[in-house]
Amino acid sequence: MDKLNFIKQLEELAALTLEPQERQKYADEFDSILEFIDVIKEADTAGLQVQPQVAEYKNLREDKPQPSLPREQLLANASITQEDSFVTAKVVG
Repeated sequence: MDKLNFIKQLEELAALTLEPQERQKYADEFDSILEFIDVIKEADTAGLQVQPQVAEYKNLREDKPQPSLPREQLLANASITQEDSFVTAKVVG
């Protein structure tokens, strides 16, 4: 898939409307990102340990079940609902 079609696909998934020059700008930026990833791939990581998280989390609240908001209140701002559920666009093929 060429990069402009990729940007168009992202635009559709994100429900955006971009001008042609914006699409080209993002396609060019995407190239820069991929080039940077190639640079990172070349880094010597021999002897480094995998870090599952980069920051230590402290003072987190205990994860306890709590009452949720009423269903009517949760669905009040949804653009489309069906049978007490949110309706969204299909994202995965």
